[in-house]
Amino acid sequence: MELTKSYSKSRSLLAGLVAASVAISLSVSCSGGSGSAEPPMKDDPAGTYGRFLSEIRGMDTLSTEELAGHVNRWQSLKDSVFFYAAQDTSGNPHSDLYGKCGEIHDSLRTEFVRLSRSGTRSYQDVFTLMERTSPYCGDKELTDAADSIRPFFGSLDSIPPLAVDGDGIRSAYRRLLAGTLRGGIHSLTGLKTFIRDEDVMFRTFLAHLDGLAGEDMSDLTKDTERCCSLVFLAAENKEISYRDAMIYMAMRTNRRIIQNAVACLDDIREGKVKSRAQAFGYACMILQPYISMDGICTVLLSAREKEELRGISQQMPGAFAGLGEILQSDNDGLAELPGTLMGIYIRTL
Repeated sequence: MELTKSYSKSRSLLAGLVAASVAISLSVSCSGGSGSAEPPMKDDPAGTYGRFLSEIRGMDTLSTEELAGHVNRWQSLKDSVFFYAAQDTSGNPHSDLYGKCGEIHDSLRTEFVRLSRSGTRSYQDVFTLMERTSPYCGDKELTDAADSIRPFFGSLDSIPPLAVDGDGIRSAYRRLLAGTLRGGIHSLTGLKTFIRDEDVMFRTFLAHLDGLAGEDMSDLTKDTERCCSLVFLAAENKEISYRDAMIYMAMRTNRRIIQNAVACLDDIREGKVKSRAQAFGYACMILQPYISMDGICTVLLSAREKEELRGISQQMPGAFAGLGEILQSDNDGLAELPGTLMGIYIRTL
């Protein structure tokens, strides 16, 4: 379903803005119990990185918790190594130290991808790795702020979906987005109004998902992205704080990704997916929790949302088996898919 792409894209744009502008300390990471961060090695950053690579190459099988701990060590060490490598390069233009560190970094990524596939992994393991290695893990200021906002998102469940059919929801969705684009978003109240009104549209859309999946929704996708851009513009104009923009939009993303996956799994279980085109679209959508959440999203999940994700993870193998029958595929390799997803995630680090 094309509409879901907008949520991933808006999240990526938001993450870029946050990295440059949000004045919140987000430097705390979780060690996962596998050792503390390596100390910086000013005199020999490449040698330090190389020794760590040798250590990782000597490992054969790791539990997901152990893997997360070593990934956190890697990320902490990487920051120190490239800090000192960059200093050497700035003072010595012909130095290839930075390039050497880059080559070691690429090798480490390859080794961690190997280790992600070193044992049998579940879909819950994918989320565990993402959560444990988030650079925002342990940021109490961020999670406290999210907790203060959570009642707003909880109140959205009290608003019933619209009593319209598939064509009606598309028309209503277009009107909402067009109205938002005309009026703009200029305050936190305006942002909350947009999120509330769009949430009703999205849940109504999901109620008709089996009849709409696979249809061209590019206009809705484009206008949704433009509406999200209004939030970022308001933050740039200081009409909304970057902190509020970050948290509200990340929590919006979480809510939609989970709602979408639950709706897809319900449709698959109830036999509503009939065609190969539908099956392919549903397969892509149920993978969204494992490919579209970033480090901010994972730490902002509520206890209830984490429980929902556990339920989604448990249903994934059966859902893929059912979709495989429609797609007329042999389902070979499905058992390795969680490990593959973990490897994809590691390649982004």
